[in-house]
Amino acid sequence: MGPWRACLGKIGRPEAIKLYKVKLMRPDGSVVFARTAEPRVLIQLPIDLRTADEYERRIRIAERRPMVKREFEDLGEDTFNHQKYTTQWKH
Repeated sequence: MGPWRACLGKIGRPEAIKLYKVKLMRPDGSVVFARTAEPRVLIQLPIDLRTADEYERRIRIAERRPMVKREFEDLGEDTFNHQKYTTQWKH
């Protein structure tokens, strides 16, 4: 064992204070611990669409499409009269 063996796995104190230990989940489901500057519990890597099957690829691409905005028709003026129901309120 040479002198460089210890420095490969050791994280110095100034770097360890600034970094947070985070679980990094790969697309195949395996979990690896990594250090990041932001405190998070889990970071999930995106799946590679080239390796996914056709069914899963279509689902993932459909999720990326923007949602269509629904338009609501105006029902006109409201004819509600709140004076009719004032006797049911507690004062």
